[in-house]
Amino acid sequence: MNNHKDPSQQGGELRKMAEDICQERFLLLPDIQKDLPPEETRKIFHELQVHQIELEMQNEELRRAQSELGIVKDQYFDLYNLAPVGYVTVSKSGLILKANLTAASMVGVSREILIKKPICQFLFKDDQDIYYLHCKRLLETGIPQIFELRIKNIDETVFWVRLNVAISFESAGRPMLMLVLIDISELKRTEEALNISEEKFRKLFEDGKTVSLIIDSDTGNIVDANRSAAEFYGWSIKELRQMCIQKINTLPPDKICNEMKETMAMNSMKFEFRHRKADGSIIDVEVFSSRISIAGKDLLYSIIHDISDRKMVEKALQENEEKYRKVFENHVTAICIFDLETFQLIDANKTHLQLYGYSREEMLAGMKVYDLSADKEASLVSLRIAQSKGGIFVPLRYHKKKDGTIFPVEIVEEPFLLQGRCLMFGMVRDITRRSIIEKQLQDSQIFNLAILNSLSDEIVVLDHNGIILAVNESWTRFALENSREPGIPVPNTGVGADYMWVCRVATGLESDDALKTLNGIQSVLDGQISRFSLEYSCNSPFQVRWFTMNVTPLGPDNRGVVVVHTDITERKIAEVKLQQSEERLKAAAKAAGFGVYSYDFCLGEAYYSPEFLALFGLASTSTLELDTDLVVKAIHPKDKSEFLACINIAKDPNGSGMLDHECRIIRSDSQVRWLRVIGQTIFSGKQSFGQPLYINGIILDITERKMAEEALMKAHDELERRVLDRTADLEKTNATLAMMLDYARKAEADIQERVVANLRTNSFQILDLLKKQQLTKGAHELVELLESNTQNLAHPLARRLESPFFRLTTREMQVANFIRQGKSTKDIMRLLNLSYQTVESHRNNLRKKLGLCHKKINLQTFLNSEFAE
Repeated sequence: MNNHKDPSQQGGELRKMAEDICQERFLLLPDIQKDLPPEETRKIFHELQVHQIELEMQNEELRRAQSELGIVKDQYFDLYNLAPVGYVTVSKSGLILKANLTAASMVGVSREILIKKPICQFLFKDDQDIYYLHCKRLLETGIPQIFELRIKNIDETVFWVRLNVAISFESAGRPMLMLVLIDISELKRTEEALNISEEKFRKLFEDGKTVSLIIDSDTGNIVDANRSAAEFYGWSIKELRQMCIQKINTLPPDKICNEMKETMAMNSMKFEFRHRKADGSIIDVEVFSSRISIAGKDLLYSIIHDISDRKMVEKALQENEEKYRKVFENHVTAICIFDLETFQLIDANKTHLQLYGYSREEMLAGMKVYDLSADKEASLVSLRIAQSKGGIFVPLRYHKKKDGTIFPVEIVEEPFLLQGRCLMFGMVRDITRRSIIEKQLQDSQIFNLAILNSLSDEIVVLDHNGIILAVNESWTRFALENSREPGIPVPNTGVGADYMWVCRVATGLESDDALKTLNGIQSVLDGQISRFSLEYSCNSPFQVRWFTMNVTPLGPDNRGVVVVHTDITERKIAEVKLQQSEERLKAAAKAAGFGVYSYDFCLGEAYYSPEFLALFGLASTSTLELDTDLVVKAIHPKDKSEFLACINIAKDPNGSGMLDHECRIIRSDSQVRWLRVIGQTIFSGKQSFGQPLYINGIILDITERKMAEEALMKAHDELERRVLDRTADLEKTNATLAMMLDYARKAEADIQERVVANLRTNSFQILDLLKKQQLTKGAHELVELLESNTQNLAHPLARRLESPFFRLTTREMQVANFIRQGKSTKDIMRLLNLSYQTVESHRNNLRKKLGLCHKKINLQTFLNSEFAE
């Protein structure tokens, strides 16, 4: 750009340059000067020539200034309107005078709407004082201000910006505020998340119940410790921060360094060490160490657990395991362990191996437990019964030894779990000798007592009058354990005592059970019922206990009864705990507002909590009606098929067994509500082979969430519609402006064509006529000079009319200008808000109108060369 000069000085320089050029031109025509008319004519002619030259120079200067102005305008558009930050000019009174596109997009309005609006309209209410305070300071001192505050856009959304404010002045000298807005919302969110994360970690570290240390792996120094560590080791936190881990860990220092290096290399490790406390005691600890980075330095974060008790338990467990292994191996009874699902033998003691004549390798090399039986079918039936009942006693079965010998055995099988695996514990007794004795003593009292004493239940045999005929050892032991006098059994519990009389005279809390027992035994003795059972409590001085009593006739002629007492304390405790758990679950469901359900697929029975029924608008005593597909009738008809499909998926043994579905229901009061149904199916055996037994789960009312989602979708659709309407209006406006520009260009071209045509038809014809006149040589040369100057004046207009750029539309000129500046198709799409296909179409039209089709000429290079000309 040229430096600004005084107009009079600039005009004088232009006049001087024009006179110099004119003098050079007339030096070439000395003869013309001689033949000129008088002095006044030559002076006028000279002035005309100088004026013509001045016009030519001014025209050239205007062209150059126009070209520079176009470049500056393009740069201003890029730097101001398309800047990634917002630029806003505000008057001293707070009105927005100018704003770029970025600033308008920040507040969600167009730039036209933003102009003349007060800046306070877009400032968050609580931050307006910050803005005014800094503006006041700027106007007083003139020092630019930088500060942060919150801005709200047109939809009241608040976001953070960093504001750079400087002062400027209008031509009239009035001050203006120049604002630069940088969106820092993401930075603020990141800072907030970082502060929360840091605070959370600090609280977890300092207030955590686990013992935690942060250690420098290079030196072993303890960088930090929490309160739990101070309480655990007995040193204060300040003392721990001045110590190194080598003072606590009893390992040699070189081994400690190696362990820390290994942890840093592996990122995390678990160790078991022996640590030293402040009082000198040594404890076993389990250490979980992992590498962390703080302020660019890698440190070790260690969590310490006291495992002294666990070590003691493990040692005791190991000793017990060794003890019971010896008992197992050396027991006189043949004992084996086999898999409850495959029936494959996995262990056997010496007595078992000796009984059947197999070596350990032979028996554990894939033999099934039923391979030892002489009747495999009967053994398989017993094993399946043991599976379903959880254990079985087989008084007589015939087994086969390795040499083929068949012998009678007695079997006791009890299931147990080992590391999640279902196993069966089997005890086999060779009863060959006992069978002979039992056959000989079948009718003797010794035989009967032996049977009674072999059972763990308390058994008492009564005659038809209720007198105790026999008791087993468990009964005697029970009477001794429940006596208030050590070594002396409870009165009236031995042979010969009147059991019925004891029931009659019972008082206190147990009197009701005693009366029921008396009536039940008497009914069996009288033949009114074939069996009597009763559950009752019988507490010892030291614990609460529950028993079940079974009364059966003694022989077909009712010579008495057999009363068997079985300890069911563990089952009762489990039932009480289950009831308490169910009550807690019901209380939680009532507090949380969700309903609980359970459905038995085998029995077709269902349980629904009162909260579940309340969600359907039913009372707690009501039941849900099912349709022919066993689906709740309240399910909305449109959601029934999908809900039934989800149920079938949950019942599929090959699936996850999970149910999580959202559907509508029609309540009893005709309200339509949305529910979320969650459940888990329980299968028999392995899930992939089992059958669905029942499904448990909960339901939640999600109607409000669904309504909120629907409202959000409607708002989104309305916004999309408004955008489409606004886009259509803008396209119509652009089309109208394009038509007006085309009309103006056509009018301009028509005027220029008329000017050129007038010069050609009038001026040049007159000059031709003058040339045909008889003129002096000087006058003839003067006419030729006038013709040449006229042609020079008409040439730029004629060249412009003939130029291919004159035929381009306004949009094509805009696209050509951006291509000349090196903009890509994506840049042009963004700048002119056009689609990819539209920009490519404009590119093709430019090549056609500029005559570049089927030519290997770069469009950008061509445009730059043409504009340079």
